[in-house]
Amino acid sequence: MNKKELRKSIYEKRKKLSEGYQKEASQKILSLILQSDAYKKAQTLFTFVSMDGEVDTHSLIEQAWQDGKTVVVPRCESGGIMHAYPIQSWEDVKPRTWGILEPIDTIDPIPAKQIDLAIVPCCTCNEKGQRLGFGGGYYDRYLEHQSMIKMMICFHQLMTEAIPVNEQDVVMDIIVSEIGINNKKQ
Repeated sequence: MNKKELRKSIYEKRKKLSEGYQKEASQKILSLILQSDAYKKAQTLFTFVSMDGEVDTHSLIEQAWQDGKTVVVPRCESGGIMHAYPIQSWEDVKPRTWGILEPIDTIDPIPAKQIDLAIVPCCTCNEKGQRLGFGGGYYDRYLEHQSMIKMMICFHQLMTEAIPVNEQDVVMDIIVSEIGINNKKQ
């Protein structure tokens, strides 16, 4: 199955996930992230702002603020480029590209080298850290050649073993689903 076909198949599976499953699984994933050494040691946390159907990151962002961490979120630019912007409250984001909550224009980006831990979304992934994104290549371009820990989060019911990969696809260091953490860095 090629990337486009697999993405379509996963979207169909995702539509069938119950709201209860998504909420419970998101809470378990959040708990696992907060218990991880990667999170505890991180001063600057990069994470996406979740949309419906994705692992919920809103509680993670709020907890990171409470824990005194610098929270940075992505904003997609033209040409497939993404930058990370610090946010200190929900007032620092607004709906932009594809309706995704992204940082407002008055905030300056921070260099990727300042990020300790990146929480990365996926359409699907496997335990090897291989990731199928949403087709834009933004995360692969952004994470390429970066030293931060790359933690991918995914509902276990959407994970699949066979992921078509290309040489530009960045392999993740840690995979978190509601059933546990797989740390590829150990």
